[in-house]
Amino acid sequence: MATLKELKEKLASAKNEKVKAVLQKKIDQMEAESKPAKKKAPAKKKAPAKAKSTDTLADKKKKLKEKYGKTEEECEKIISEYKALRTERKARAKKQAD
Repeated sequence: MATLKELKEKLASAKNEKVKAVLQKKIDQMEAESKPAKKKAPAKKKAPAKAKSTDTLADKKKKLKEKYGKTEEECEKIISEYKALRTERKARAKKQAD
């Protein structure tokens, strides 16, 4: 493929009108392709509308308690089970080391 400069030189030296027309058409096409495209302005993003909450604070606390909450007794029981297992593991490790 010839460059734009080469095509313009050929156009200047061409004697046949049909050849000149074809070369001019090709030059116009190449110049149109080489023009930079216009940049589009970035679209502004709109924040989505916030959903209105109908739950009361007490209801939300209740839901959180159901989902995550444990009573203090349950937590103490879990800690005591963990400590018992840990002492068993230490005793077993001590036996194996001897």
